[in-house]
Order: sequence, then structure tokens, then C-alpha cells
Amino acid sequence: MRACDKNWTLTGLVDTQSSSLVATRHIVRWFDEHASHPHVIVGPARSSEAGAVATVASAQNVPVISYWATAPELSSSPRFPNFMRTIPCDRGSAFAVCSFWATEMHFSAGAVVYAHDAYGDGYNSVLRHLCV
Repeated sequence: MRACDKNWTLTGLVDTQSSSLVATRHIVRWFDEHASHPHVIVGPARSSEAGAVATVASAQNVPVISYWATAPELSSSPRFPNFMRTIPCDRGSAFAVCSFWATEMHFSAGAVVYAHDAYGDGYNSVLRHLCV
């Protein structure tokens, strides 16, 4: 594997503490306090923070690239025009789960246990849609 041949200056590294509120406060403060904005924001990891940061960043026309956020709602270009990710959204894995349940396991009913956040709500919604 080759090293990245780009010379980047990394500034404004923050810990979102897995909180969309904390992430939003950091990004708003960054835009308020700095005359020059970053060319790109890498992260945050979690879907809920990624959506919040992408909303604020798109107002400044700054792209956000997440390496872990997989919530299907983040695929909405009208809502998140500058959001990108390096990992597929959860539709594919939800489809695979539904197919496995139906064809391999012959299940006709199931329950979804999930966290009430962007990731959990999105995955639950896609599973319910695809498995019915």
C-alpha cells in the first residue's frame, strides 16, 4: 500500500463524544471563529452526528466525508447535498438480512431491536420496508 502523496494541513480536530449536539456546536464554532473554512470535513463516524455536521457544512458549501455513517437517510441528496461516505448505506445489508430470513431460515416473523438514533431508526425503517 502506498502512502498518501498529498500534503494536508489538519486543523480543528474535535471529539464529538458521540453526540450530534456536541458535533454541531464544534462545527458552528469553527465556522464562526475562522476566516478560512476547511476544504473538506472528514467524519464524524456516527450517522446522527454526520447528518448534523453535513447540514451545517452544506450551508458553507463544505463537503463532509464519513467513513462509518451508514444511515439510509444520509443518501438523500436534497437534504445532504455535500455529504459523501466511504462505506455503503444500510439498504444492502438490510436486503441481505431479509433474504436470509426468508429463503434460508424460512422465517415468517421477526423483531427488530434497535437504538432510537439516525442509524437505528434508518435500519429499522429499511428492514420493515424490505422484509414485508
